[in-house]
Amino acid sequence: IYAPLEKGSETLLLDLHCAIVLQYQDDSDWELLAAVRKLCPNLLVGVAYDLHGNCTKTMVDCADVSVAYK
Repeated sequence: IYAPLEKGSETLLLDLHCAIVLQYQDDSDWELLAAVRKLCPNLLVGVAYDLHGNCTKTMVDCADVSVAYK
């Protein structure tokens, strides 16, 4: 994911399951979004979420466009 961003991509669309849980973090998808934002703060980020996923406010706040689908 990071290599194209470092080369100057303008947009990124992620299709997240929103069900990743690590021992130290309940909101693991947020870590990916936060890392993308840190690397490219002006990047247009879109995220598609499964309806059964656990989408948090933090995750939605990190994206410019958020869409849930089933």
